[in-house]
Amino acid sequence: MRFKSLIAISVLGVGMLGCIEEELIVDENLTQVSSVEFASNSVAVSSMEKRAMIQVRLDKKSNQKGTVDIRLGGDAQHNQDYILNQIVSNGIFTLDIDNGDEYAEFMIIRLESKSTNTLGIEFRLENPSNGFILGESTSTFVILPDLDSANSTAVVNFTDSYVVLSEGIGASTTINIPICGTVTQSDIIRISVQHPTGIEYDKNYQSVPAVVLNEIALEVLPGATSLSFQLEPVNDNRILGSYELALTLVGSTQISIGSNSSLLIRIEEDDDLEVSVNSIAELRNRFDQSSGDFWLGEDYYIEGVITSSTNVIHNRVAYIQDGMAGIALMFSSANKLSYGTRVRLNLKDGSGQVINDQKAITGINDLSGVIMDEDVQVSAETISIEQLHTGAFEGKKVRIDGISFPEANNLATFLGSKRFSDTSGRSALLTTYEGAEFAEYQLPDCKVSLVGIVGDWGRLQPQVFSTDIIR
Repeated sequence: MRFKSLIAISVLGVGMLGCIEEELIVDENLTQVSSVEFASNSVAVSSMEKRAMIQVRLDKKSNQKGTVDIRLGGDAQHNQDYILNQIVSNGIFTLDIDNGDEYAEFMIIRLESKSTNTLGIEFRLENPSNGFILGESTSTFVILPDLDSANSTAVVNFTDSYVVLSEGIGASTTINIPICGTVTQSDIIRISVQHPTGIEYDKNYQSVPAVVLNEIALEVLPGATSLSFQLEPVNDNRILGSYELALTLVGSTQISIGSNSSLLIRIEEDDDLEVSVNSIAELRNRFDQSSGDFWLGEDYYIEGVITSSTNVIHNRVAYIQDGMAGIALMFSSANKLSYGTRVRLNLKDGSGQVINDQKAITGINDLSGVIMDEDVQVSAETISIEQLHTGAFEGKKVRIDGISFPEANNLATFLGSKRFSDTSGRSALLTTYEGAEFAEYQLPDCKVSLVGIVGDWGRLQPQVFSTDIIR
């Protein structure tokens, strides 16, 4: 039974008799429309199989009961070559769909037929009930091979229909595909692999043999009784959420596909851990609460966006910023984090130190963290040169408008520390290190806006020339 959640809405109307208050009832649980289609366009039932399940899938889980009619066709005769676990009337039966279903199915039962030929059954979807529509795959063809030629056609099936894996070391699994019948010559069975948008082979999962053009190709040798391949989720340190890979067996000239032709593999996310996350403002407060350097001896997590690129003192330095504050990070080896990456980092075993007149966490061993998002844009806070000198914006991305470079002469470059000033004569320094991609660019001989991190010694450090030097 589905219980309705009802909201009473008062509507005030004005008429000749004065104000009239009416009550409307709105059903919050509106029914959704689900499409129905066959899970496979064709199914081969091995001569060894007496029964086969045919699956009709829904594009989304049903939130209501319904039905769809299925019309029988083909040269195989119902009640002569096969029967169904459904009531057939005038070549049609009705398949029930229950509330909460993701698929519905029916069974074919093979009879001892007098026919000496391979037969076929066509099933066609018709007349879905209210709340359901037909999908793209409205028909499927089922092949019933000659019962007297038990080994004339080999048939392959997935052993399982649904497999769950988790990211992490040792998560590899072997998928076995038994062969029913005799393989008399070499052949290739292909497995179509479909993944959601944003999921990529090699980056998020791998297989042996490899996926090429969305397919795994398996060589079948004469006499083979089974096939197999390996699939392994990549421990990617990225919070992408759990997702599913849809695998479908594709037949060949001598090997047919059985009734269990599809396999869903669910990859469970292992990086979305529930941990206590500290704000960067809280981390900066630790400096004020300590008389000198301090050590983070236990797990200490922060989350933020990497705001630095190559204009830092060396490749072990990065700047990170959350909604309130920013800070310098110094890793134990080369920084692996890219500009614009939202990341969760564990600062355990790092030390809080004042480096180059700025608060920094040094000796960080968590080099890649857990990636939460990429290509994130952090808005620069517009400040004045006077505010830049207060130290209140240390570690943050800021913007200063209407400045010029006194040293600009069509020869001087950004490399080093260069003075800039505003119209009132106040000035500050912009620092560019050798690793910056614009280090050898000429200083602009005009008024510009500057965007950068308030970094070493309180100086402005632009990061991306195309967005940080605004003419």
